[in-house]
Amino acid sequence: MINFDIYPLDIESLCEDSLLLRRFMGFNERSIEALSGPYLWFSPIKAFNDPFEAECEYVFTPDPERVIEAYVYSYSSGYPIDTAVECVREDYLADKAKFMREMESTFRSVYLQAEQDLAFYYCCLFSERTGSKTTPEQLALMWSHYGDGLRGIRITYNPKILLASLNEQRDIRALFMSYMEKPPVIDLIEGFAHVTGIKGPRFTADLFRENPRVKSSVWEYEKEFRIVSMQPGAIGFDPAAIVSVDIGERMTGPQKRVIQLLMKQLNPDAAVNIARVRPGTFHVDYEPIQ
Repeated sequence: MINFDIYPLDIESLCEDSLLLRRFMGFNERSIEALSGPYLWFSPIKAFNDPFEAECEYVFTPDPERVIEAYVYSYSSGYPIDTAVECVREDYLADKAKFMREMESTFRSVYLQAEQDLAFYYCCLFSERTGSKTTPEQLALMWSHYGDGLRGIRITYNPKILLASLNEQRDIRALFMSYMEKPPVIDLIEGFAHVTGIKGPRFTADLFRENPRVKSSVWEYEKEFRIVSMQPGAIGFDPAAIVSVDIGERMTGPQKRVIQLLMKQLNPDAAVNIARVRPGTFHVDYEPIQ
């Protein structure tokens, strides 16, 4: 039997596992512009630097009952719904090999189209959610890789406020990334039923269901949270979504003052801290700016 459960899209349920989202930036013209907006920038998935982005393996098992069930459920057979099962089964019995070849081609074509559609999906990435198992050493890596070696900033967001304000302007979805040793295996039959059936997901690329939110385990230290939009570029959001801004200790004095002034204008209730390396350790401490 095919599992017809649909992956939940409810934003509130997505936020239950996470109190805060964090995003690292260097100090540059673009990051200052984004912070002063404030806005988030959505980039095409295909532009990401991970060559294994959306990598997966497709599997088609020629199980006649599952194939017939999926095809009928998809309303693709062209037969009246009350006789569709019998009619499709007759097609199968008339020439089993031909039927399976055609079904595999039909089911696979939906995925091929979705791979092309991924070029029109845009993401903004966040890391290190509260409650994750990120170690202090892994957090230090985030500062090294994305925070310009403590010369940049780390912005912390309230996800419910952030997602609600973004969703008022664009149709978005949000998801936690999972990490695996190998790319996921996608069942073409079950996937086809999910995408083409009356309960199919709202985003075409959701037919991947697993692989857009799966990355290699080597990236696990990032604890990535991803917001997806079907439109590129800047999307503004409510400044109240910013909980705090952490300034790297190696940032210059004038740059630190720019961040402080911006936050006073943008959201004076947000905390502003200095991120410092704890002497003799690989830990980073956060101290309020006096």
